[in-house]
Amino acid sequence: MSKWKGKALECLPGLRDSILEAKDRQSLWQQVEREFYAAVERGDTKCVVGCVRYAVWTLHPAPQARTMADVSESAANFLYAHADDLHRWIDRYDFMLAQKGLRFHLGTQKYSEFETRFLAKTAQYPCLPKETPSGHRKKTARITQPAGRTSSVAGTEDRQRGQT
Repeated sequence: MSKWKGKALECLPGLRDSILEAKDRQSLWQQVEREFYAAVERGDTKCVVGCVRYAVWTLHPAPQARTMADVSESAANFLYAHADDLHRWIDRYDFMLAQKGLRFHLGTQKYSEFETRFLAKTAQYPCLPKETPSGHRKKTARITQPAGRTSSVAGTEDRQRGQT
């Protein structure tokens, strides 16, 4: 099975049949978007989160991101279109995973504005441990950013400012 189908099954197990029948990444992405809007309408937060996490995964700077440019650009625009509500569905860690892909597809200026809005809406987020594949929680580092914002991605802000 391809990585993109496997990740979609992990994020959206309720779409199993549609995912397995998908002929290509673009048709699967269209199904994910349709399911997102349907899930928002019916109030299915778990499904909404799964759709958003799949979008984030397509933007993650890993081998799949290089081979999924067709979907990654759509996913970046999708996340940007939902910038005002995104904080309800993903945390800062997930946002930072998509950071490079978002910056690439949205451009530096548009991404910077997007990041500022997201971080402002998540300024009060607690630093929660992330789940490992085995189901255990691991601790993540908390860093302080300008204006008291925090992130669970250790050192991100310092590296961006050229500090260590």
